[in-house]
Amino acid sequence: MIDDAMLRNLQPGVGSDERSLLGAFDEFREKVLEIANRQYVGGPQNRYSIS
Repeated sequence: MIDDAMLRNLQPGVGSDERSLLGAFDEFREKVLEIANRQYVGGPQNRYSIS
């Protein structure tokens, strides 16, 4: 899970509507994946939050 504050850190000034946030996510998808890979730990946890 990635929150809107994280997307705003990646793209300051992004709107708060769904279309704007999804656009920011798409634009920074590779960066989000890098962050997620660093935070991932194997095991029973099935939910991660990037903020």
